[in-house]
Amino acid sequence: MRVDRTADDLAAALPALIQGAFVVAVSTRDEQALRSIAPTMAMPITPPAQASAAGSG
Repeated sequence: MRVDRTADDLAAALPALIQGAFVVAVSTRDEQALRSIAPTMAMPITPPAQASAAGSG
């Protein structure tokens, strides 16, 4: 869990990510927008060192 972000920031980030993906998916009619949020959902809550290591592989 991240300690450099407040609980309020984290609580707002995940729904915003999901809502944004739905907006893009509906407007473009592209299901890939919905699929793309699955790996991205962990990024706001994963500590920065782990997030950068996970993204490099």
